Amino acid sequence: MNTENNTTEHRKPSRNLIQRVILFAVAVPVIILIIFLEADRFHWPLNLVLLLISVPSAFEAARLFGFNPRKSKPRTIGVFLSGLSLPLTSLLWVWGVIRTELLFPVYTGMVMSILFVQVFRQQHKVKKISPGIGKHLATLAYPGLLISHLIMISALPHATILYLTFIAGVFSNDTMAYVGGRLFGAKSSHPVAISPNKTMAGFLIGFLFSPVAVTLVYFLAPHAFPGGLHVAVIMGFLIGFTTIIGDLIESGLKRSAKIKDSGEAIPGRGGLLDSLDSILFTAPVFFYAYQILTGIWVL
Repeated sequence: MNTENNTTEHRKPSRNLIQRVILFAVAVPVIILIIFLEADRFHWPLNLVLLLISVPSAFEAARLFGFNPRKSKPRTIGVFLSGLSLPLTSLLWVWGVIRTELLFPVYTGMVMSILFVQVFRQQHKVKKISPGIGKHLATLAYPGLLISHLIMISALPHATILYLTFIAGVFSNDTMAYVGGRLFGAKSSHPVAISPNKTMAGFLIGFLFSPVAVTLVYFLAPHAFPGGLHVAVIMGFLIGFTTIIGDLIESGLKRSAKIKDSGEAIPGRGGLLDSLDSILFTAPVFFYAYQILTGIWVL
């Protein structure tokens, strides 16, 4: 999530804050509503939304990785498939269409397909082979592989509660990091070179609020956390850490590409990846950590 605490925000705090409040007031109820829709059918409305946003997110990612996905028709098709293939595969797994033992072979086949296509497509321009492979593999993973794990959470037991836990942990981190940065950032250090406007105060306050939010969910629905309170607390700290890291990764990619936002899909926030960055990076950790900590394995 975008937790920038920069000088522009301090010069124009009201506009940015109003945009955030409006977006939060609209987006959070909509997300919660979608989570509860068809919860007994593997959350297919939520997963369909995730599948749909995977494609425009891939086009934003291509821009971050330094190439124009619309420069040619083959490149457009390649980015489209890179963004869609892994989330679609995971959705078919959740629905039981693809067996668990076939997931790894399918993923491997997709990577091999990129290698094959890029090598033979650029065989007369050999200097472009390695960069092309790297960029398409990066798009396959970010956001494709990460969105896949967000979809796979719906296969876990108590998935509705876990999705609510997930968004509570991530959104509380994002919100409180922003508030903490604005309140205490002026006297706090700026420890990260790839995102120099972020403050240590914002990091710490956001990080600590994630386990608080997850613990509150635990007390409301303890049955969703086999193993007890310590499972929820550990999950909360993991969410707090990965939320920050996901935000920093997006910041690093944007600085590398010399762009301010990944796109313009969301007013006041930028592109889809500007709002999904922490969510995407946290999803795999959440998915696997829950299984490790509870001993309940679905994959």
